[in-house]
Amino acid sequence: MLVVAGKNDPRVPVSESEQIVAALKKQGTPVWYLMGKDEGHGFRKKTNQDFSVLLHLEFLKEYLLK
Repeated sequence: MLVVAGKNDPRVPVSESEQIVAALKKQGTPVWYLMGKDEGHGFRKKTNQDFSVLLHLEFLKEYLLK
């Protein structure tokens, strides 16, 4: 699973994303976690958007294109 969160998200606290990540890891599910330290709900900054797109592509390549 790929979890993407913004540290400053007013709708979904980053603590909830971290709980999801911890629970998935505990049960042995592969999980990738990207937390934008300077983002809110949705990545707005170009550099963060670019990195997120690259991460999504790598995740898809790893789990869906094998």
